[in-house]
Amino acid sequence: MKPTRLTHLAVCAVSAVALTAGAAFAQDPIEVKFTTVSVPTDLHTQAMGVFKDTLDASEPGAFDIQLYDSGSLFGQNGDLDALQRGNAEMAYVSFQLIADAIPKFGLLTAGYLFQDADHYRKFIESDLGAEFKDTVRDEMGIEILSVCYLGTRQLNLRKAMDVQTP
Repeated sequence: MKPTRLTHLAVCAVSAVALTAGAAFAQDPIEVKFTTVSVPTDLHTQAMGVFKDTLDASEPGAFDIQLYDSGSLFGQNGDLDALQRGNAEMAYVSFQLIADAIPKFGLLTAGYLFQDADHYRKFIESDLGAEFKDTVRDEMGIEILSVCYLGTRQLNLRKAMDVQTP
């Protein structure tokens, strides 16, 4: 069976939180506020539910996973602030928001930079991707667990023409 994007997102999230599971047995459940501005029908929002269900099944009672979608807890820019201030433990954060704080990473928001989801994932798992994640951790105080490819974007034109570059 080929893993789906939803499965990949959930596995990454479960793996990250499960690293702290050993300490959870001796204390109250670990509270994890997971927030996003995306709506319930988005795949990455649905992955949050898979994450919660998978973690609850693998570590019953160890975690109190609280899911907040549609910007119900924080607005788009508020998710990043909440992570940095300790008001949320997990969130989907775009490279655009990271580039606001670390301008040199604005390059990662350029159209057509990555060919597809595999190319995107290979970058983030490379030495250069590790350097990027380390810089974000050191300068912003947040840890990037994985990346989520949200698909291609569409270009609409008034007149038909051949477009080869951004």
